[in-house]
Amino acid sequence: MHRKTRKRDQRWESNPGPQQSVLRAITPTPPLDRNLDTNFSYAYISQVLTIACLTLHHYSYDLTDVPTLILCSGTYVGYVVVLSGEIIGEMIFAPLDLVQDMYFGILGMGLFSVCGGLVLAARLPKATYPRTGDQTAAVVAGSLAIINAVLMFLDISLAYLDSEEFDDEASV
Repeated sequence: MHRKTRKRDQRWESNPGPQQSVLRAITPTPPLDRNLDTNFSYAYISQVLTIACLTLHHYSYDLTDVPTLILCSGTYVGYVVVLSGEIIGEMIFAPLDLVQDMYFGILGMGLFSVCGGLVLAARLPKATYPRTGDQTAAVVAGSLAIINAVLMFLDISLAYLDSEEFDDEASV
């Protein structure tokens, strides 16, 4: 802990005067960030869906389609790391700013929709050659990837609308 931080903390812990104690008693404590629960829940649900996609991908990957295998594996593992960092940042009150949130959201939306589309396109019609892996797990993994892409779209939409709301308040 730095010396300046300790002095600042000691200043706030010092005995307040009578006027300050009355103001503290009257003034309600501000609630935590009202968007913490929303942002945290979207990131948490996306994290759960990503881990589900990764687990189902492990049981259903197709060795005859290597580019899709690499793309899906990289997307799922990469976004487990990205969403873990986002969740930890929200928990320690150091969330991503809007540009970073939009970047990871748009990139994730594109990657998850492409992965889900490729998996579903390869598994739903009858294949001319035998596929490896579990058919049902692949269809569920592809569907969850598309649901995750839609959830990321909702997340970035709400993040953008929330930033516009606070921009109006700050400019007044």
